[in-house]
Amino acid sequence: MRLNSGSSAHNLEEIKEFSEWLLKVGDGNLGDYVDGESIITIPDELLIRESEDPLSDMVNFVYPNLLDNILDQTFFKERAILTPKLSDVAMLNEHLMSMIPGEERTFLSSAKILKQGGTSSVEDDEITLEILNTLSCSGIPDNKLILKVKVPVMLLRNIDQSR
Repeated sequence: MRLNSGSSAHNLEEIKEFSEWLLKVGDGNLGDYVDGESIITIPDELLIRESEDPLSDMVNFVYPNLLDNILDQTFFKERAILTPKLSDVAMLNEHLMSMIPGEERTFLSSAKILKQGGTSSVEDDEITLEILNTLSCSGIPDNKLILKVKVPVMLLRNIDQSR
């Protein structure tokens, strides 16, 4: 992760403090632990307060003039919204897609259940494709991918490294 700013010493000190705070959060060295969860105090300058639509306010803050900059390749390289949960990522992606004009195209995964020999406490017909398609967990792509022309796509893994 890169943090950029102007060249003033004040900005550089703010970035240093923020990056140190962010590293402490990521390393689990910040906050009070209660029942296996950490309670972290977020600095006031990072919070969106008293907003009727905090999601839109956050998106507009991180991606100002989104539609004017959507074709600028450096625009998305310089900004990101980090979320702790996959459900937050899905909600954020859905919101961003709704802001961009154009027709959506939906692509579904192709899957089948392979029956394995052996003993199992789960009956073969209890796990259906419908159940598998509702799963959302780290390391497994979602069943549904919705794309629009001009919308950037982030690849998490290059599965065709020769190209």
